[in-house]
Amino acid sequence: MRATKRIFFPGLVALASALAQSFHIASPLVEEFRLIPGEVASSQVVLVNNTNAPLVVRLSQGDYRLRPEGPEFLPPGTHPRSNASWVTLSQAEVALPPGGQLAVSYQIRIPQDNKLSGTYFSVIFAEAAEPEPQAPGEAPVGIAIAQRLRYAVQVLVNIGNTGEPKIAFPKARLVTGEKEATLEVEVSNSGDRYIRPMVRLELFREDGSAVTSLQEGPVTLPPDSAILLRLSLPKLTPGTYQAALVLDGGGAFIFGKRYRFSLKE
Repeated sequence: MRATKRIFFPGLVALASALAQSFHIASPLVEEFRLIPGEVASSQVVLVNNTNAPLVVRLSQGDYRLRPEGPEFLPPGTHPRSNASWVTLSQAEVALPPGGQLAVSYQIRIPQDNKLSGTYFSVIFAEAAEPEPQAPGEAPVGIAIAQRLRYAVQVLVNIGNTGEPKIAFPKARLVTGEKEATLEVEVSNSGDRYIRPMVRLELFREDGSAVTSLQEGPVTLPPDSAILLRLSLPKLTPGTYQAALVLDGGGAFIFGKRYRFSLKE
């Protein structure tokens, strides 16, 4: 049997088909902590077996970097802001009973280092184990291609209230179709603190009359990251439009950008 993998990373990669989803995670897929040097915290990953057969799920750690084309996964400890070495899993493998669920705990221990500042992050992967190989002499059961699902739980640790996000909007374009239009905006964070803002968009005609208003999110932007927002709009008639885009992370962390574009006949 050959298998292809799909990673479920919230807000970035579509979930594999229901037939391939042998298990799911019932706990949050983005875990945020505010800790200080020397502090210890704990949480858990809750795994749920969606099948009527026993299932083995394996857990591991890694680093990641968000890019407009999708997440880039790295070995643990390689990203400059990795916290993978601070995170200890209680188990690397768990056997789920049919239709049952189990929680795998993990501990975060912040080093006693007063130079730490801003956000540090990593992921915990959860993936169903490969089926046991066929025993010699057993009749072949045919060849199939199956999708395998791997979840990535983001673990973000901010050191107290330190650090600051630096948000930019380097690229934007309007993509028009027969039934709707899409505003694609690249958003980057070059600061040292993560932000998890709600996204708001207001679209107006040149005369100031409203066309549409929408809200999405939240989206997660760790340091050294960039994502591509795809904001669905109604089909637009020829004319000039103005758009106001706001990323609202709460408090002082509110960022915005205005756009003006024209559609011809």
